[in-house]
Amino acid sequence: MLALAIIMQFVIVDSFYLSALRALIFTHVIEMNLLIVLSTSTAYIFSLISFTSQMIEHLLLTEEFFKISTLLVTLIMLEQ
Repeated sequence: MLALAIIMQFVIVDSFYLSALRALIFTHVIEMNLLIVLSTSTAYIFSLISFTSQMIEHLLLTEEFFKISTLLVTLIMLEQ
């Protein structure tokens, strides 16, 4: 699941990162692409922190790793 999440986050969501940053820097407008980037990045980073803490045996109370960010990207891409 980690490999799929990495591919989704850095290959597919890459276009969203670019358009969100361009819109924010040049037009100072918060648009849907920025919300997509924030939500998928937050879910991915939380999954990385949870996965890392589980690997060093400081357990958090989470069982679902990397599924939310991958699900968000998949649903967004299907909608477009």
